[in-house]
Amino acid sequence: MNLWLFASAVNGFLGVAAGAFGAHMVEGRIGAALYAIYQTGALYHLVHALAGMGAALARAPLAAALFALGTLFFSGSLYLDRKSTRLNSSHVSESSYAVFCLKK
Repeated sequence: MNLWLFASAVNGFLGVAAGAFGAHMVEGRIGAALYAIYQTGALYHLVHALAGMGAALARAPLAAALFALGTLFFSGSLYLDRKSTRLNSSHVSESSYAVFCLKK
């Protein structure tokens, strides 16, 4: 079994779960701006999962690993930003993504 394909499938499941949680539990409980941040995190969570699956199927384990890390840093920082308005982590998400792009 391809480990990165399995990890990307689990990541995709978590992305769908995060989106469903946001739609049913978060919407209406936070402001519109914070909800938009949460939605962006869930969307990019799914995009990274699909890209990780593509990399796993193309037998590119380094790319799959980087997409998994991208999910953790980018979507994770957006989820964190949604939970804490005092911690402005949107700059963290932008800079962490830029670092990964520049490392290539």
